[in-house]
Amino acid sequence: MSTMPSGAIPRISFRSSDLPSSEVRDHVRGRFASSGNYELLLPEQPIDPQGIEHQGYMLGGMVMMTRRNVPHALVRDERLIRTSQVDHYTLNLPLSQSAPSRYTMAEGRTIEFGMGAPLFADLAHPLRFEFAAGSDLSLFIPRDALDEVLSRKVDIRGVVPRGVAGALLGDHLRMLAASAETMTLPEAQAVSRATLHLIAASIAPMAESLALARADFEHLLARRIGRYIDANVQDPELSAQHICAKFALSRSTLYRLLEPMGGVTSYIRERRLARIHAVLAKPHQRIHLASLADDYGFKSASHFSRAFRDQYGYSPKAVRAMAVPAADTKLALPTDNGFSDWLNAIRL
Repeated sequence: MSTMPSGAIPRISFRSSDLPSSEVRDHVRGRFASSGNYELLLPEQPIDPQGIEHQGYMLGGMVMMTRRNVPHALVRDERLIRTSQVDHYTLNLPLSQSAPSRYTMAEGRTIEFGMGAPLFADLAHPLRFEFAAGSDLSLFIPRDALDEVLSRKVDIRGVVPRGVAGALLGDHLRMLAASAETMTLPEAQAVSRATLHLIAASIAPMAESLALARADFEHLLARRIGRYIDANVQDPELSAQHICAKFALSRSTLYRLLEPMGGVTSYIRERRLARIHAVLAKPHQRIHLASLADDYGFKSASHFSRAFRDQYGYSPKAVRAMAVPAADTKLALPTDNGFSDWLNAIRL
């Protein structure tokens, strides 16, 4: 493994050519399953062992992933939205593909976009991407960072910037992909800020024709409540009544705000289970399950275990079994945990 240059930006990489051909499919699926952000759908035919390469970069306040792939689909449904809690905007640019890509939104509307045509998606909403064989680039942008430079809150799902600003944005993204390997941390911070303003400029000409998203106040309030729950998941008093008092809300308003997240009680439980999952996934940390259940407000270890299995489809003990250092077993799957950590790190 090569040494990262001093001052270089954080990066991760994956090449299917580094694996035995018979293990490529399972390893690639394992990477996406571990990230918890998308479900990966691969073609039935054998996968070219040379066909997959991912390069990820932490660009200041953004994350960029360049990919060379076989045909595949990425699906994000309500369950993944609730459990991953990553709700960034994404900007997706095909670089070299054998056919146009397709983006399908929850309401069934499908948009085709091809080389040179960046497209915006929103990870807070269900979606499906279908990619032909080839290469593409994805930029993950914190929601608040972009909302702050836009003149007002707009629904940018499926927007493909046009005109001069759109062309400049496409060129800029390709430049980022070409120069990321040699970029330093100070350069990445400056590039991140410049990219935000270029993105805002590419959206501005069409803002008047876009349908406004839900009221700004309710949108921001729901996000504040979500952050508050995340920061207080170990508080045994955390409940609908507690949150209503904290934010001076009626119960009906709180329930309406968190209904898209599955409801107040369900959301709190999901965030507690997600925190416990992260604790259990640390290979050298050993904590009794009963103690964890008590720390996070579950009335019993059996109640906790049932809730955990309902949310993740496997038991807490299974997480521990998977949380072994890579040196201990040659069967350990390479994961996208580093990339997922980046996505959580850029949440504002």
